[in-house]
Amino acid sequence: MAFNKSRKSSTPDIALPALTGKSWPTISRILCIDESLNDSGAALFVDCVYQKVIDEESKDNIGLFLTIKKNQSQVFKIIKYFNWVDQMIKDHNPDVVIGETHPFTRGNLKTSSATLEVMAGIRYITMLACGLSSVPYVEFSTNHVKTIMCGAPSASKEMVQMILKGCGYDLPVYWGQAQEINGNVCDAIAMGEVICRMQKQEILRMQYSVVVGPGRSQTQKRASTKFQG
Repeated sequence: MAFNKSRKSSTPDIALPALTGKSWPTISRILCIDESLNDSGAALFVDCVYQKVIDEESKDNIGLFLTIKKNQSQVFKIIKYFNWVDQMIKDHNPDVVIGETHPFTRGNLKTSSATLEVMAGIRYITMLACGLSSVPYVEFSTNHVKTIMCGAPSASKEMVQMILKGCGYDLPVYWGQAQEINGNVCDAIAMGEVICRMQKQEILRMQYSVVVGPGRSQTQKRASTKFQG
C-alpha cells in the first residue's frame, strides 16, 4: 500500500484507540464504519490492505455501503442499520470495528438536538452489534483522521478523497453511477488508512525499543504502555 510520504502529520502525537484484551500488533482484520441512518459506508482492511467489494453483475467497484430512504420510519432505519452491521461482522469476521467520534459530541451548539439523538442512537446500535458478536468496538476522532490524512482537522471530504487517490486507492462509486464517488465509503477507507499507518508506526516503535540497546528505557516504557490491552 502506498502512503503519502511528502506530507508531515501529527501521527506520532495521536495514540491508537484503546483495545481491551488485544494489542494492535495482533490485529489483522479491521472493519471501519462511517455511521449514518441514511447513507453509511464501511471499509475492510486485512493486514493493512483495503479489500474492494465488486458487484458481480455490474462489475462496479461499489464498496460496503447502506442507503436507506429518508422517508422511512426511524424503527425501520434502526433495524436495517443493525442488520447491515451485524451481517458485515458475520461475513468478514473482523478483529476490531472502528467508528468515528464527531466534533458535535464535544459540545458543538450548532448541531440540532435531533441530529445528536440520531448519531448517539446509531453509535449504540453499532456497539450492540459488536457486543453480540464479541468484537471490540473502538472510536477514533474524525478530526484526527483529517489531521493525519491532510494536515488539518478542517479538511474537506474532497481533500481527503484527493489524498486517498494519491495513495493509490481505487475509490468506490455508487452502483450504476460511475462518475459519483461514494463519500461515505471513502470516509471509512480514510479511517482504515490512518489506523494502518499508526499501527505500523506502533509496531516499529516496539521493535525499535527492543534493539536500540542500554539507552532504550524511555522508548521501551512508552511502547510497552501502548501495547498493553
